[in-house]
Amino acid sequence: MKKCPDSSLCIESKYMCDGQQDCKDGSDELLEMCRDYDCELDMRKCKDGLQCIDARHMCDGHLDCKDGSDESLPLEMCLDYGCLLDMRKCQDGLQCIDKKYMYDGYQDCKDGSDESLEMCLDYECKVNHVKCADGLQCIPGRVQCDRSRDCNDDSDEHIDLCKEFECLDGWTKCGNGVQCIRKIDLCDGYYHCNDMSEENTEFCNAIECEAGHIKCKNGQCISDYLTLCDRHNDCYDKSDEDEAFCRGDHDVGRDPIRSNNCNEFDANLTDAFQRAFNQRTSEIDKGEIFEENLEDTEWNIPLLNTEEKIGPKLGTNLSKAVNASLSVKYNKHCIIDITKWY
Repeated sequence: MKKCPDSSLCIESKYMCDGQQDCKDGSDELLEMCRDYDCELDMRKCKDGLQCIDARHMCDGHLDCKDGSDESLPLEMCLDYGCLLDMRKCQDGLQCIDKKYMYDGYQDCKDGSDESLEMCLDYECKVNHVKCADGLQCIPGRVQCDRSRDCNDDSDEHIDLCKEFECLDGWTKCGNGVQCIRKIDLCDGYYHCNDMSEENTEFCNAIECEAGHIKCKNGQCISDYLTLCDRHNDCYDKSDEDEAFCRGDHDVGRDPIRSNNCNEFDANLTDAFQRAFNQRTSEIDKGEIFEENLEDTEWNIPLLNTEEKIGPKLGTNLSKAVNASLSVKYNKHCIIDITKWY
């Protein structure tokens, strides 16, 4: 922040000598001060020395300096000007544009060179982007083989390419082998594959869910085991709330709790109980476990549905128990893991 020279008001540094009066008395644009003012690191001074502009606006094809010097003196300025790291110079050397606008199918350089054949063929697409077959366009890798044409030459959906294409992490192939969809969309009751293969009964039954996911009866994978039997349907077929299933005993996973000192639990403790009790507002008080010499033993706590605070004794003041419990395992004075049971 900068203090207005003739008042007690403070303004952001980038507004000093930017050609706009921000101080009530106009003192941030005084000629005497601006001539001697050093622009911020990401700003550049216009030729008249009276104005600072964002470095990204130098030689971008638009007048930003009141004297026009950011665009009007190409031989002295723009031809020798080095574009910022995330920008690229047009072929005429007079304009910088954002790299993301290079070879996107639209002309952003005034000379049209950002879409010219010569420059496009030599251009390397940025990370996670791929070049279309004609070499004239870059598209995000995730939109390849999604059955929606993104390349102007349609090459991103060519059958031969898509058969060989490996889907990105978190995506998988449809039964036809030429389309990728998100894994979370498999067996969710909606068709995402053009061949509708991801909702096929045999296909869904054969699916193996990834770590941290559990399988619904219809084959759908849901991401959080703590959503079982919480009276909310997370599985499309509602099998996560099936009465017979919820009445049984099921080990539905563990939350590790790490602590070097019982009086200094890390954030994992609070996080574990927040999710176990389905209460985002819950907190765990720091403090030593009140039981003594509990080495490699377990203690079952009723799983509760309450707005009350979970204290250091882990539930002694809680009420409204529901049909579930937590198994808490100790090693000496420290909790080492909890397991949620139904």
